[in-house]
Amino acid sequence: MDINPIAIAIPVFVVLIFIEYGVALLQKRDVYRFSDAVTNLSCGISQQASEVFLKALLILPYLWVYEHFRIQELSSAWWGTHLLALVLLDFSYYWWHRWTHEMNIGWVTHVVHHQSEEYNLAVALRQSLTSSLTTWVFYLPLAVLGVHWEVYVGHLALNTLYQFWVHTETIRKMGPFGWIMNTPSHHRVHHGINPQYVDKNYAGVFIIWDRMFGTFEEEGEEVVYGTIKPLQSFNPYWANLWYLMLLCKDALAAKTWHDRLKVWVARPGWRPEGLDPYPKPTLLKRTDQDKYAPTVTTGMAWYVGAHFLPVIVGLVVLLWLEGPQMSWTLSVLASAILLANLSWGGLFERRSWAVPLELFRVLFSCGFGVFLLSQLGGWMSWAGAGALTTAAIASAVFLWRWHRETPKSAGALTASG
Repeated sequence: MDINPIAIAIPVFVVLIFIEYGVALLQKRDVYRFSDAVTNLSCGISQQASEVFLKALLILPYLWVYEHFRIQELSSAWWGTHLLALVLLDFSYYWWHRWTHEMNIGWVTHVVHHQSEEYNLAVALRQSLTSSLTTWVFYLPLAVLGVHWEVYVGHLALNTLYQFWVHTETIRKMGPFGWIMNTPSHHRVHHGINPQYVDKNYAGVFIIWDRMFGTFEEEGEEVVYGTIKPLQSFNPYWANLWYLMLLCKDALAAKTWHDRLKVWVARPGWRPEGLDPYPKPTLLKRTDQDKYAPTVTTGMAWYVGAHFLPVIVGLVVLLWLEGPQMSWTLSVLASAILLANLSWGGLFERRSWAVPLELFRVLFSCGFGVFLLSQLGGWMSWAGAGALTTAAIASAVFLWRWHRETPKSAGALTASG
């Protein structure tokens, strides 16, 4: 059984996030907000959990091109194959990344990663549900050159893992290393909405692509993070749909078919004639930024924190055991994970549907866990079932009390943000 390297990396990521939080405290940097960090992680968890249903399909185009159009067959044991895969894959990533920022239909698949108004290692895990539906197109040249699919998948994982550590404010500029390699300083610029930072530093691993193609910008003034038009939500699924809904509204409001089509291929920020323009990037200081920050009670923070650990464990198990064919138990596990991310965002925003949905999730997860334990037999399965049932009852009591004592939000999600 091939082990997904992301499954191994997730516990390491969690430890590093806690280390970064401690270092930031020592540096007197306020880089984490609980609700924002949970939303970032929920986006990443949702992406990984949903991809187990799609991964086999996403590799098929690469396999087909490799089988029918490769001009040679590069040995997986030759070091030159791995060097080529490392460099060419990152070069392809640069152009995919640049495309997502320069065309609306691409921005739909990438905007999620930029929506957080903080910058920390948790942001690295904030990924879109749809990005993998477009990235594979840019990697097909590797198949044509004869890079075996296993080498391709391995280097794709390495490219992704490298980009984790550049999402931090605790590491400043790194001197000569940053002449060639992507660094936290370079990538902070990429996440900035300061006018001079917008659409700069697309690099994944090697910053030389930005230097070569005129998209490099050195970090200067303090970076302000987020998107020019803010999301204003902690719902990870609305984060994925929000910009698509904006484009659909603009397309429907356009007066001509030319503008209806142009909506999808224009640069982000373009709007059809007759519609109010979206805001332009302005010179901001962090102290001037009005961050989205609904109050999250201490009790709710502890509740979500306690439930977050088993979801992380469930994701690791899911990625560890996934294969070409999904068993029904892994499918149910993935569904429970996806459901958790939705209900927590609703709880943070005090949506009227959040408590019933979370109650359903808790009971559903408890029943699923008890069923799996019953297959083991013996006293340990009974003890585990008892513990799960007790935890579910305690969760239900907390949610009922919190629901009664906490004011609710009447706001509904709208495409206007």
